[in-house]
Formats: sequence, structure tokens, C-alpha cells
Amino acid sequence: MTTPAFLSSRNIGLDFLRAILILEGVSYHAARSLPFPLWLAALIVAANSLFVVKFAVKDLGELITLISVTARLCVYYAAGYALYLNRDAIPQLAKHPLLNTAVMTLLAIICYIAFFLTMKFNLQGVAKYIPVLLSSVFSVIFSYWVIFFFFEKLRMKESRIVNTVVDSALVVYILHYPIAIGFAWLLDDYLPDNYPVSYVLIVTAIASGLSALCYMVIKRNSFLSTLFGLKAKPAKALASVSQEYAVAARR
Repeated sequence: MTTPAFLSSRNIGLDFLRAILILEGVSYHAARSLPFPLWLAALIVAANSLFVVKFAVKDLGELITLISVTARLCVYYAAGYALYLNRDAIPQLAKHPLLNTAVMTLLAIICYIAFFLTMKFNLQGVAKYIPVLLSSVFSVIFSYWVIFFFFEKLRMKESRIVNTVVDSALVVYILHYPIAIGFAWLLDDYLPDNYPVSYVLIVTAIASGLSALCYMVIKRNSFLSTLFGLKAKPAKALASVSQEYAVAARR
């Protein structure tokens, strides 16, 4: 007997959720035991495995394809989780040869050349995915490099605006992706195809604005604040934060 399509899709969705939970458990043990180069390799393999899954399920509908694409974000979650577990070793990790600026520059040049050659010679088949695989290597290592060579050395004076940006980071990070995808789908028929930059800028502005608005709403609700790990603020405090944003925007 043939399994109905919606049941097959639901089972695949549940399998993805199980895989995410397994990835979280594995990331905890691997992050504490694997050397840094092997941990980077594991993240790269995980990202590319989900990239392959995307093509394996491409005929099962847009929803299932979107699940596999979204699941790739768990790789970066695992990367941050590993950094948190090994926060005592950050001074040593920051000096690792793989996080050298020269290595980052070389990887960026290799990725650029790979994409350029693929487009110039219109490569097809497996060859056209080589730049994507190379960029996955670059993105994982680059993420750590940005943390160690920018944010770790960044010195900013504490202010209410800086505190608000830090406090809202988790909410904005979680919500901006589904908002961006949703409005990109809604605006797809209205925005011209020959202006891709405008398309990206409009969707990015909408996603950023609505994510910030959601943060302000969540901050005012005690239950949602607890759910997102925030401390609820009264309406007056939120108004003062909004005024500071407005003043900063005028400068």
C-alpha cells in the first residue's frame, strides 16, 4: 500500500528533528573531546551532509526542502555551543594556525576563483558544486576568525544602546530568518527580478525592523521574556530605548 504524501513528508520532518537533537548531543561530547582541527572538519562535514540532503528531498515539496536548508543553521549553533563549552581555552584557540588572517585571505581568494571559473566556463554537473563546498569550509573557519579577531578584541563603552543590541541579539537572530523567508515569498510577485539588490535590501530592512519590533513586544511580556531568557522591562523603559535609537539615527 502506498504511503500518503503528507504522511511521508511528516515522517521526514520528524527525522530531521531527531537529527537536530542527535547533533546537539553529539556536539556536546565532540566539542569537549575532539581537537580543534577535527572539530572544524566535523562541522564542515555536517554542513555539507545537510546540503546533500537538500537535493535528496527536492521533489518532496518546498516545505521539506526548507527544513533541510534551515537545519544547516544548526551547524553554526553547534559551532557556538562548542565555543561556549571551551571558553576557558579561547586564548589558545585564538592563536591556532587555521585562524590566521593569511589563511582566511587565501581561502577567500580560492573561493572567489572557484566561483569565477564556474560562471565563466558555465561548468555543469558535480563541478558546479565545488565552489559551494569550498565556501562551506571558508564559512565555518571564517565564523571563528571573526569571533577571535574582531569581537574578541573589540572594545566598546557600555551604554544603553549597546546593552539593548546585546540583549536583543538572540531574539533577532531567531526571528529574522523566518520573517525574511516569509516576506521574500510574499514579495516575490511584486518586486522586479531585474533589481536583485533592491529585493535583498527591502527584505532585509523588513526582517530587521519586524525582528526589532518583536523584541520590544517580547520584552514587555513576562512569559515571553522568560522564554527567551530576557528580563521584562516596563513600557517607560522601552520608550526611552526607542528614543535613544532615534537620537543615534539622527547623528
